[in-house]
Amino acid sequence: MANAYLRHESARRNTLSRRTALTGALLAAVMPSEAVADPHPAWLEEWRTLDQRFTDANSDEEARTLVPRLNQLIELIVDTPATTPEGMIAKIQAIREDTRVSTSVASLHAVLF
Repeated sequence: MANAYLRHESARRNTLSRRTALTGALLAAVMPSEAVADPHPAWLEEWRTLDQRFTDANSDEEARTLVPRLNQLIELIVDTPATTPEGMIAKIQAIREDTRVSTSVASLHAVLF
């Protein structure tokens, strides 16, 4: 009878350990995308702000000063893989809003994946 109890307790501990491990694995799979912020939405907001300043610029000189950062931001958005759904949405929005980004199917696949 004591051996049966010990086997039962051992099996119960193994079940709890497996449950704990599975729960931990599930949390590990879910947490990184939530714990690490995807930079794409912030880059898109900065790009939109600078793009509006570019559009409203009073002189060519003022507009020209914004171009390097505008180009850098769109390259970051397009070339950096998104790690969250929000990042993927920001990439799609950038592609739709920036006419310099090619929208052919091959280009979109390369940008999004």
